[in-house]
Amino acid sequence: MAIHPHRLVLMFHIILLLWQIEASQILCPSSCGNVKLSYPLGIGEGSYLNKWFEVTCDNSSGSPRAFLNSVHLELTGILHSSSSIIVNCPRNSSINLSGSPFSFPNTDNIFTAIGCENYLNLNKKDSTLSHCHSFCTCDPTKYVDCCDFLCTLPQNRKVENENISEIYSESFPRECSSAFIVHKAWLESNYLKNPYVLKHKEVVPAILEWGKYGGSCVELYKSHKTNCNKEDYCVIQLNSDYFCLCDNQRSNNHVGCEGRGGLLCVSKNDSDCSECPYGYEPYQSEDEETWFQCWAWNGVTYLCNTVVVQVHTKTESNQNEAEVIYKKWWER
Repeated sequence: MAIHPHRLVLMFHIILLLWQIEASQILCPSSCGNVKLSYPLGIGEGSYLNKWFEVTCDNSSGSPRAFLNSVHLELTGILHSSSSIIVNCPRNSSINLSGSPFSFPNTDNIFTAIGCENYLNLNKKDSTLSHCHSFCTCDPTKYVDCCDFLCTLPQNRKVENENISEIYSESFPRECSSAFIVHKAWLESNYLKNPYVLKHKEVVPAILEWGKYGGSCVELYKSHKTNCNKEDYCVIQLNSDYFCLCDNQRSNNHVGCEGRGGLLCVSKNDSDCSECPYGYEPYQSEDEETWFQCWAWNGVTYLCNTVVVQVHTKTESNQNEAEVIYKKWWER
């Protein structure tokens, strides 16, 4: 039996409408190539926190590549609840992150200078050079350009660029073919096996962070300034130094934000991260040096794989909401 043309047109419109509804449910792309994305990073208007976290997916080479627009670097991975990311840094160009929320974390990166004409005299009484080691692939008294320096980054301050004079003293050798910051784990697994690997790399991986891990957080969405993307994944600003990065989507079923490992210190001064925000108490290692984190006394947090429950609220008005958060968390 033949189908009337008007019915065909109607069926076509219904199919098109259903396709549009299905497509609209994917508001924020979750990946670009092999890079998995999560808020505050995002592709497309309404998917990222602000312009600093905007990502574009470039398909011009045939394989999708993610780029962090604000600092003009290729994004290759995300670590630590989105607070740290892996980027590819061109070896022969200096990266300057001043004015951005990003910096080079000293625990995850190594400052490296390669192709140097001399080696470090570690007998010099220079506190900065004491954190460096020389590696030479030839006799530096007979040949040039065959020594490399690997140095830890300075502690207790944010490193925002790769300028030698900004990081190390004037006594650091300047006669090197290039100097840059590189991901510590990558360097240890590659350079130590083959010291020539850096000489042939046009780009090297490095870690950038916009927040330092400070523990876990539990907050009501209306308790502080809250920014969410189109899919209702949110970041709550507790104060000028701390953010709570929510694991769950804001909805009628989630009256509160749960951030297991989502309490992030965004201060440019590391010393500010040694004090917890209001409503949180410090929890520190016995030696007071290994690690420091905060936990919420107005909700639930996870420490050392043990559930620690503290349902105490600042006011009686939000007592019921805190109990709802507790109940939903416990029953999952």
